Amino acid sequence: MPNVEQGPDQAMLESLARDAHAPMDQVLALYQRERDALAREATVPNYITLLAVRRVRHQLMSASQH
Repeated sequence: MPNVEQGPDQAMLESLARDAHAPMDQVLALYQRERDALAREATVPNYITLLAVRRVRHQLMSASQH
């Protein structure tokens, strides 16, 4: 069964960058890294985008609190 999941909405990543006061290129790089890591480990790829965005949000928000 092919993976029909699409990438995250560009506006979602832009909003995350604004909320975290992070450059968009950093957010995109973090997202791609997390998505790739999840894709390597996934047995059911349906939620990779959602999980990757959550991981990026967590990393950015944790970094901005320090």
